[in-house]
Amino acid sequence: MKEESLLEQREEIIEYLDVYEKLLSPKQSRTLNSYFRYDLSLGEIAEEEGVSRAAVYDALSKGVAKLRKIEEDVGMVAYRKRLTKLAEDAFEQEGKAREETLERLGKEVLHGI
Repeated sequence: MKEESLLEQREEIIEYLDVYEKLLSPKQSRTLNSYFRYDLSLGEIAEEEGVSRAAVYDALSKGVAKLRKIEEDVGMVAYRKRLTKLAEDAFEQEGKAREETLERLGKEVLHGI
C-alpha cells in the first residue's frame, strides 16, 4: 500500500511537471526532474548540483509544494483528466449515450462546464 502511494505521488508530480515545469526556476526544474523522472537519489543530485543532501531535500519539498499550489490555483491537470475520461467514455459507448458524452465533452472543451 505504501509503495503504491509513493508511485502515485511520483506520477502526480510528473503530471504536474508536464504541465507546469516552465513556471519553475531552472534549478527547481532540474532537481525535480532528476528525482522524479530520472530516479536519482538525494546524494546523486547533491553531488551533481554541488550542494548538500539537505539542500536537495529542501528544494524538492519547495518545488513539490509550488507545483501543488499551482495546480490548486489553475487546475489544468484535473481539467485534462476530465477531458481524457470523457473521451475514453465516448469511445466505449454507442448510440445516444455516445452522443450525450460527446456533447458533454464539447461543452467542457468550449466552456469548461
